[in-house]
Amino acid sequence: MKKLKRINNDGLEQIVIKARSGQQLNQREAQMINDGSADGFLLFDVVPKGSTFRLVYSLYDLVPLTEFLQTTVLSSRMFGMLLRTVLDAVKRLDTYRFSKDLLQFDLSCVMMAPGSGQIYLLYIPIQPYAAEGTLKEMLLDILRYASFDPREDLSYVQNFIRIINDGVVFSAFTLDAYVDALTGVTPVAQPAQAAAAAAPVYAAEPVAHRYDPAVQPRPDEPVLDLTGGAAEARPAEAEAPSAPPAEASSPAPVAEPIPASLTVSEAFEEDAATVCGATPGAPQSAWLERRGDPRRYEILRSPYRIGKMREGNEQQIPHNTVSRKHAEILLEKDRYYLVDLNSTNGTYLDGRRIEFGVKEELQSGVTVRFANEEFVFYTE
Repeated sequence: MKKLKRINNDGLEQIVIKARSGQQLNQREAQMINDGSADGFLLFDVVPKGSTFRLVYSLYDLVPLTEFLQTTVLSSRMFGMLLRTVLDAVKRLDTYRFSKDLLQFDLSCVMMAPGSGQIYLLYIPIQPYAAEGTLKEMLLDILRYASFDPREDLSYVQNFIRIINDGVVFSAFTLDAYVDALTGVTPVAQPAQAAAAAAPVYAAEPVAHRYDPAVQPRPDEPVLDLTGGAAEARPAEAEAPSAPPAEASSPAPVAEPIPASLTVSEAFEEDAATVCGATPGAPQSAWLERRGDPRRYEILRSPYRIGKMREGNEQQIPHNTVSRKHAEILLEKDRYYLVDLNSTNGTYLDGRRIEFGVKEELQSGVTVRFANEEFVFYTE
C-alpha cells in the first residue's frame, strides 16, 4: 500500500500522506513550513485520524513540474533557470536544518506556480519516515519530460548528463558552475574533449527523442518562459530582416525571468502602490496582529491582499477555510477599508460578516476575521 496518495477533493487537488502507528509529527518543521518561515515547501494541514494523523497538502493553483515540462519548450537559459530554482529549493534544507531523507524527490510531487515560476517541494515532517528518490534521479527525470528548443545548439543537454553521471555522487560545485554559465552568471566554458568522450551518457535516446525537431512544436508556435508568459512566435519561413552591418551583431534584448530567490511580493512590488507616503496625511503605519501571535503583519501597499495562496497575495494565511483570494485592505483618502473578495467562508469585522465587494472602514483596534482566522487591525 502506497504511503502517498493524490486525490481530488471537491475539485481541490490534494496529496494525502497517512502516518502509521508509532510515527510522530516533527512540530518544529511543521510550524516552520506552515507559518512561512521555511519557504519553498508545500503547505499542509494536520488531520487527526483515530490514534494517528494525516498530512493533507493543497495543490490549489499549482501544477506538477512534469506537466509544465510537457507543455513548454525550454531554451538553454530557461533550462538553467529551472535547474537553479530546483537546486536552491533543495539547498534550503540545510538552511532550515531539515532532513534530506524526508524530501520527496519524485518529480511528479514537485509543484510549480505557473504565474511566477516558483518551485515547491514536498517535505514530509514525520519521524520515522523515508521519502522516495534521490536528487540525481529527479534531475535526470527532468530530461525525460522536457522538450528543448531545436533552434539552439543542444550540446548543453549532453553536458548536463555528463555532469550528473560523473561518479556515484555528482559534483555539486561543477553543477552550480554549469547552471551559472547557462543563466549568464559566468561565461560558458567548453568541456575538454577527452572528458566528454570518456563520460557515460545516461538515457541518451529518450533525451534525443524529446528534442528531435520531428517531434517539436511547429516553429511558428510560441515558446514559453518560466514565468508563464509566451515569447513572440517566430514564423517558420520568415527571413531575418536586413540591417546595417553595425547593428547586425547586436544581440536582441532578452526579458529577464523572475530570479528564483525573488519572492512573489517582491516581483509585484514595482506594480503595487506603496502605502507609506503614498497619501499625504495618512497614518504612518498600519498592521495586522494574529490573536496570540506578537508579530506584526505590516500593510505596506494598497491594495493589500489576503488569501490562502502565496501567489497574488501580500499576506498568506495557509488554512483550508481561507479562500485563495479572500479579502483586501485599501487605503483611500487617509482611511483604511476592508473588502471581502467573494470568499467562501466570509470576512468579519468585529464579529459581523461583511458583504462581498462593499468597503468597510477600519478603525485601529477592530477585530478582523478571515473565515476562522482572527486578527486585530492597528494604525499609528
